[in-house]
Amino acid sequence: MTENQTIPDAKRDGKAQAAAEKAYRKASRPWFKKKRFILPLVLLVIIIITSISNGGKKDNSAVVSPSTDASAAAPAAAQAPAAPAQAAAPAKAAAPAKAAAPDVVKVEAAKLLADFESNEAAADLKYKGKTLQVTGHVAKVDTEFFDKDQYVVRLDNGEKYSFLNVNCNDISATQAAAVAADSTITVRGMFQDGGDLGVEIKGCEIV
Repeated sequence: MTENQTIPDAKRDGKAQAAAEKAYRKASRPWFKKKRFILPLVLLVIIIITSISNGGKKDNSAVVSPSTDASAAAPAAAQAPAAPAQAAAPAKAAAPAKAAAPDVVKVEAAKLLADFESNEAAADLKYKGKTLQVTGHVAKVDTEFFDKDQYVVRLDNGEKYSFLNVNCNDISATQAAAVAADSTITVRGMFQDGGDLGVEIKGCEIV
């Protein structure tokens, strides 16, 4: 081996030895100084701090929520006594309404008889289903044809030779007994029928 060949070998050996020492120093460093341990350790510390801070916030919110629930429950408790009053309101609304008073048609006996004498169809449409209050001359107080226990007060237009009457049917015996012939009275009842023989009023009473 020549001298020239020995020098490069010595250089290579020196470099290899330096690299080996550097690797040894690296391997001999404490674990907490190594980069592969430091970065995960830092991340772990950050995660722990974040968890602690968030956990503190959750605990605070959990402490506050009971007071919020208590404040919400207070108005509900204050409103509870009002329930019976609200339940009573529909009961008043459900009370049955009073029946409306029937329409009363006020008419003279002479007018009523004249309406049926001139046009029976038009008179039927005018008075059908109506309560009539009729004022007229008392022609006669009589009993009904088929029931002698029922009385009829017959009204006419006051003329001497009048043949048509407004017959006030179903009148009580007490009221019929108090009626004077040739007097003028007012009666009220439900229109029943009208035609060539006069006008019939049922459920009649003296006003």
